[in-house]
Amino acid sequence: MIIHDCTQGSFEWHQLRLGKITGSRLKKMMAKDNLSLIDELIAEEQVGIADDDEFVSDEMQRGIDMEPLAIQEYSNITGNTVEHPCILQSKDWPILFQSPDGCIKGASEGGFEGAVEVKCPKTKTHIKYIRMGKIPNEYKEQVWSYFLVNPDLKWLDFVSYDPRLTVKPIWIHRVTREELAEELQTVVAELDKFIAKLDKYKSEIFF
Repeated sequence: MIIHDCTQGSFEWHQLRLGKITGSRLKKMMAKDNLSLIDELIAEEQVGIADDDEFVSDEMQRGIDMEPLAIQEYSNITGNTVEHPCILQSKDWPILFQSPDGCIKGASEGGFEGAVEVKCPKTKTHIKYIRMGKIPNEYKEQVWSYFLVNPDLKWLDFVSYDPRLTVKPIWIHRVTREELAEELQTVVAELDKFIAKLDKYKSEIFF
């Protein structure tokens, strides 16, 4: 795993992500029709400009603003020291990037053995996550991405935070590499197929 030292949201951060499969893009890659993602990645790589919709709703901005509070509350509860590397890149698949919400080092020297993915949703959504008691389907790909980029990662804590629900403002659900093993094997197979398809279209377009 390669750690890039910059600030999330900075110009350098945006440049590093151009033409790359990020955690949020993994869902597009896993779709049956992923040709639009191929077009997007090739365009970004060649032109150096992202074609993302950068609209941020009030609810999205609230989530961004609340994330540091969620991380602090998580640290208070778990005792884990959360670090914030800017962006992680896979050595096995250099096209694969992940901007982590937080990472936790293990007891021994080495890389990160734990990670934190934070969501600060509407209250009704926060309650839904608690009721479901599992990683929401819409965020599975983001969670998989952590484990693919970091081969040393043993576990991830999915955190939902809403201090408006004073009776239970934070919910933490841990998943491990072992319990995701079968799903990760499927993603790896799809990732290898996608990269081969991407290279094929690149060679055909620019022959």
